[in-house]
Amino acid sequence: MVQPAEGGGQMTTRRKPSAAQGKVTIFRMLRYFSLTSLVGILVATALLTLLHRQVAIRDLIHFGEQSNQHLAYSFLNAVRAPLLIYLGNEDHHYGKPVPPELVQAIAGLMQNTGVTRVKIYDDEGIVLFSTRANQIGSDASNNTGFRSGMAGHVVSKLSYRDNLNAFDKETESDNLIQTYIPIRQSNSEEILGVFEIYSDVNPLVNEIERAQILILGGSIFVLALLYAALLAIVRHAERVIVEQQNTIRDRNHALELLSAQLLTAQEDEKKRLAFDLHEGIAQHLSAIKLQMEHACRPNGEPCADDHRPLAAIVPAIQCAIQEIRTLAMDLRPSSLDDLGLLPTLDWYCREIQSIYPEIDLRLDARVQESDISKTLRVVLFRVIQQMLLNIARQDCASRISITLFKSGDQIHLEITDDCPAASLESEPREERSLQFLTLRERITLSGGDMEVIDRDDGGGTTMIATWWTY
Repeated sequence: MVQPAEGGGQMTTRRKPSAAQGKVTIFRMLRYFSLTSLVGILVATALLTLLHRQVAIRDLIHFGEQSNQHLAYSFLNAVRAPLLIYLGNEDHHYGKPVPPELVQAIAGLMQNTGVTRVKIYDDEGIVLFSTRANQIGSDASNNTGFRSGMAGHVVSKLSYRDNLNAFDKETESDNLIQTYIPIRQSNSEEILGVFEIYSDVNPLVNEIERAQILILGGSIFVLALLYAALLAIVRHAERVIVEQQNTIRDRNHALELLSAQLLTAQEDEKKRLAFDLHEGIAQHLSAIKLQMEHACRPNGEPCADDHRPLAAIVPAIQCAIQEIRTLAMDLRPSSLDDLGLLPTLDWYCREIQSIYPEIDLRLDARVQESDISKTLRVVLFRVIQQMLLNIARQDCASRISITLFKSGDQIHLEITDDCPAASLESEPREERSLQFLTLRERITLSGGDMEVIDRDDGGGTTMIATWWTY
């Protein structure tokens, strides 16, 4: 589109965004949305997994430690009597072994349970008994669990570790619950030592890991479905946007063509009117002037002997009147306002038939004047006029049918010709497209819809226009 530059006579060209540029922009938006959505889904999945892990670990530690305390009390109560006798004898500090019946009782209690290790400390922190023989006799007086037990507190501790802790250093107490219970006759008696058990929670940890995998897989599946649904919605929106952009682009292109055509048409119309007035009416009026000059004597008196110049004035005047009427009818038929649309169409079809006798033109109007508003009457006449002139200029149609009828709240106009498609190949494509664009814009601006249908056998075209009457 060319526009004059401000402040000078130079012309600048403003480039319109092409369809390819619009598609690239939409593709970038789709790619950006797809990537951000994917990242968001991955982050949401990771957060859900970590949240489940933290909740599962917290519950495992809470219930595991409580359960292990009850289990430790059960073990201690089962061996409390021989254990108190053993600890009450101070000779055990000098390496006296734990009674075999106590060892057997502890071994029996450990069967079919999750307890993997049992330790017995004296009041000085020396390991008097352990299911691991190499730990017997070691000093554990600095063990925080032992100290808490000697202070009269029951302490449990779980060292949780799963595959997500791969970066942490492994220890021998991983996934083991350690419970320390003070050994005494009653709460008011002196504490003689500390009883400790280790319970294995690896089966629970494995269950938690499996649950995490299931939750991770389920979250990925659900979020993937959501992601697919979002992509489908975005792709549908993309198609809608592309269609809207194409429609807007076509409308803008049509408006530009119409603007250019309007300027050209105005100048052509002025040129045509000037030519018709100059070569037609002006010439006839000049002939009238000359005839009048011959009919008069030099002194202005009429010539009594020769009346032929006066008789020749009448045809000239009639011809001038006819041309004036023709110009007026071309600009706007007076019958459209005086008689209505249907008589005007009937007259116009007869005029076209007389100009193009080789065309069989048929008009089928099945509406009443009251069914059509005054504004729509003008639109219908101009559409039919322009369509007939376009078909007639192509000089290829032998038959044209015009059908105007009402169906419900709609006014329908159908114009069909039998112009072969092969005969239209010689016509410039842009000119033919502009003809339909002009019609389409006129119909659209008046509140109607237009459709052009080409016959499959290439034997003609049908233009269908529809307006709502309410």
